[in-house]
Amino acid sequence: MSPLIPADPPLFTIRTAKLQDLPHLQMICQQHGLGTIATVKDCSVAVNHKDIPVGFIHIEHVKDDDNPLANGAYVYPVAVYTSWQNLGVARALITHELAGAAELKLVACKPSQGFYPKVGFTPVSWDLIATRIAHDCDLCALRTECAPIPFILSDRLFS
Repeated sequence: MSPLIPADPPLFTIRTAKLQDLPHLQMICQQHGLGTIATVKDCSVAVNHKDIPVGFIHIEHVKDDDNPLANGAYVYPVAVYTSWQNLGVARALITHELAGAAELKLVACKPSQGFYPKVGFTPVSWDLIATRIAHDCDLCALRTECAPIPFILSDRLFS
């Protein structure tokens, strides 16, 4: 009988973001040209074995009185340190949030549009996107370059 060998520690774990994580979230945003993030509210982080964030997801809960079909949880954003990409961090963060929201929406810019279908998102009509979010895209100076596409991921697709 062979002795029990403990499993390797996981590459990362996911937890609720803490205030001390904010500088890391800001650096991740800066690395990807996402602007700044001012709070850890509604954020989850993937942390390495030293409890240092390597990626995060922010969920914005939107209520659109003009368009009730657009209500829901929006990914805004999900981002991972470049050195931690392609290790399943973003996918794990999305899966973690989907467990609590049942449905996630987002608007993806051109560079990230190939990623979201790989993790189960499907393109949807702009009619399912909150007016404020769609309007932000309409007013963005980079709209042509960005070529935004709205996506949705629902756990109902897997039921």
